Amino acid sequence: LQSSTAELGAVIQQKAVNDLPLNGRNFTALLQLTPGAAPISVSQNSGAGTFGTPTTYGADYEFPAINGQTNRSNFFRTDGINNQGSFLSTYAVPPIIDTLQEFKVNSHNDQAEFGSTLGGVINVATKSGTNELHGSAWEYVRNNAFDARNTFQQSVQVFHQNEFGFTVGGPVIIPKVYHGKNKTFFFGGLQEFRYRSPANSF
Repeated sequence: LQSSTAELGAVIQQKAVNDLPLNGRNFTALLQLTPGAAPISVSQNSGAGTFGTPTTYGADYEFPAINGQTNRSNFFRTDGINNQGSFLSTYAVPPIIDTLQEFKVNSHNDQAEFGSTLGGVINVATKSGTNELHGSAWEYVRNNAFDARNTFQQSVQVFHQNEFGFTVGGPVIIPKVYHGKNKTFFFGGLQEFRYRSPANSF
């Protein structure tokens, strides 16, 4: 609650983003933790909100309705920059979970900077580098080697799903000033998704 404005919202911090399980590694499931958010699952959610983006098999993409508005009335920003998809009114570029510092859901706004939307404003803040080089790497695998044969098939069907990537951040080497600390940093991440399975008909 902001005492100077009529703005209402909630911040989901880095610990929750890192520790809570997310099917499909998509932060939209965490939007339901904010007050006034109701989970809505419609056919558009199956594409994860973007055209040409592969959908993680069995993943849960939720674009909630906030304070009674439709679930396509929300506005997405990344580090304060417009990240709104022009077709489905969801995000244009899905942020990588490992690059998120926190995000805030403004469920009620009266400020000009948050115009053009009836629902909530989801503002994602990404991580920044530090004076030390840090990074992470991951891979999530689903494979038919772990599967049993379907009752109506003669053999185990081909199924390969790999989601992998890395992040890295650190200082940009410049002359050290202000007690030997750099003031310019970099941080970036890459994530890839590969999926292969036949279209079976029983």
